[in-house]
Amino acid sequence: MDYSVKNTEIRIGTSLSLPLDLGEDAYSVAIGLPGNWTAANLTFQGCATPDGEYRELNDVSGNAYTVTASAGKWHSATALSDTLRPFRFIKVRSGTVALPVNQTGDVKYITVIVKSA
Repeated sequence: MDYSVKNTEIRIGTSLSLPLDLGEDAYSVAIGLPGNWTAANLTFQGCATPDGEYRELNDVSGNAYTVTASAGKWHSATALSDTLRPFRFIKVRSGTVALPVNQTGDVKYITVIVKSA
């Protein structure tokens, strides 16, 4: 199995990242946030193509898959990995659909460690 590091960004004044290509048959194992992250948990959207319609990733009860997040830390995405695996492309949200948290200051780079079979 191979590991790779991928980056996406949430631009100033927005809460949703640019599309991130996880690659074929890959899944996220960790998500890193910058030290100047505006406090918010993470939720996700998925899509099969980079330019397609991204949709919210929810569990069978309709709840958004959420990663409790902190600035300047790595966060395990092991529990989320099976959920992300069918989607080659994802977007990361700061906050939730109902309560998005716009990032302030510099562009916020999000680092994702991806494992491929």
